[in-house]
Amino acid sequence: MYNDEKCYKEYFRTWGQILSLEGFEGNTEYMRLQAEEMKREALELNNEQGLIIAYIAMAQAYSRSWVKKEENKALKILHEALSLPGITLENKHTIYSQINTININHEDYKEYINILDTLSLIRHKMMDNPLYAKNMSAGTLLEDELKYCNVYSKTNDTANLKKHLEKATQYYSKDVFYNYYMSYHNQWGKYYYALKQYDKALEQFNIALDRMKESVTFFKLSIMMSKAQTLFEMQQFKESALLNKTIALKIDSIVQTIEHKHEDANKANFIIKHNILENEKRQKTFHLTIIVIIVIILLFLILAIKRLLTTRKQLNVMRDKITNSYQAIEAANKLKEVFLRNIINEISKPLSEVVTLSDKLCHNNNLSPEDVSNFSIQIKESSNELLTMITNILDLSRLESGMMKFNIEQYNVVQICQDCCTAIKMEENPKLTVKFDSSRDELFTEVDVFRFNKMLLSVMQPPKPLSELCQLVIKLEVEAGNLRLTINNSPLTYFSGQDIEILHEINRLYLNKFNGFYQISGHNIIITYPLHK
Repeated sequence: MYNDEKCYKEYFRTWGQILSLEGFEGNTEYMRLQAEEMKREALELNNEQGLIIAYIAMAQAYSRSWVKKEENKALKILHEALSLPGITLENKHTIYSQINTININHEDYKEYINILDTLSLIRHKMMDNPLYAKNMSAGTLLEDELKYCNVYSKTNDTANLKKHLEKATQYYSKDVFYNYYMSYHNQWGKYYYALKQYDKALEQFNIALDRMKESVTFFKLSIMMSKAQTLFEMQQFKESALLNKTIALKIDSIVQTIEHKHEDANKANFIIKHNILENEKRQKTFHLTIIVIIVIILLFLILAIKRLLTTRKQLNVMRDKITNSYQAIEAANKLKEVFLRNIINEISKPLSEVVTLSDKLCHNNNLSPEDVSNFSIQIKESSNELLTMITNILDLSRLESGMMKFNIEQYNVVQICQDCCTAIKMEENPKLTVKFDSSRDELFTEVDVFRFNKMLLSVMQPPKPLSELCQLVIKLEVEAGNLRLTINNSPLTYFSGQDIEILHEINRLYLNKFNGFYQISGHNIIITYPLHK
């Protein structure tokens, strides 16, 4: 029972994180609908944590719509979540943090400070609990003090601002989290600006901006605005004007990007609402149809009992078919969700490597030429891996939807096999040897040369470095009007994973389009393709 509870907790936690990503993309309507579904499942399973996560996700969906009326709904849901049974300190911390995000947007600073005090008490309780204490750090405590500094700088309360800046200094170091580092120096800059110590303020703003370098965010632009205002107060009007011009151009660029994203998100939300409306119409039509059927059945009841029994049997058969179809659709949807989650995980690995190594190249000026070269090679390899994965996913999607186009021509299959063997040998893989066995010099058939060549290379090339010697033998035969290619010791069969399954499925679907077959037997792959005269 304990393991089941733990599994469900991770299940709902992961679901909530996925919905949070959808919210950042602007798909708030989809996020709200999924939160309702999560709430329903949590109630059916009587899972308290799942219900709390559903409430939090629903509040996020409303708060990210940027409509004040919707934000009030979010506040109401969050306060309801606080009264749910089984709520933990971690849940309370998340909920109060969301409430404060809405309060700061409404400039409700008094309530914001009250909740900050509440969050501080919760954090101290969490630090006393070994379950949470291991996740607490100086950066977490620094974040608390910087939140106080943010509101006191907005209200020009320099006394309290200095008090919490001095507390923040106790937890500050140059190695703290990127945002905390810049926020810390930005708040000191605002403090010195309020005291009209413009030289010190400018120094702090420059420290924060130097760390951000080429990145462009609203946070960076706000610091640049503070710097421009400081230059203006120092009567450096030309520098202030140039900086304000730069800020205006960057804001215009960001706003245009955000407008495009919001436009796309609004279109997606409109489509979702339209589909919901159409679904409701279909349900009404279905209900009306059922009513008509019932009336007809009643009329037949009057005419003959025998007819009624026959009709009931037919309806039962139809009901079973509909139930089976519905269950099949539900199973397909679940499989699709699992597939998408696996694909996201597979894509995130090379993407994360590219982002991490690129960040090191951009921000670390002390790298040796060898490190730069190694990082560049790793970035290239991860980029190629990511590009290959995306290309395979697109090919699989086009094959499944029937949208892939083929260029069919008469071509010598023996020549294709020989070209593939030559390509493998040119790669000079020391752990892979290739042998082609065919009794024919020519064997013509109608084939898409590019796709057939790509399929054959996929089963001959190792997707990853081989750990042991592999003797690859390709045998070409003609059997019952079909060409039969047997790939013995295919490197593709020595690996597993979602990316490998995608390659197998692409090959299988491609051959099915031409009435061919794709069979895996141990470390051998058998390809059957019809011969066209």
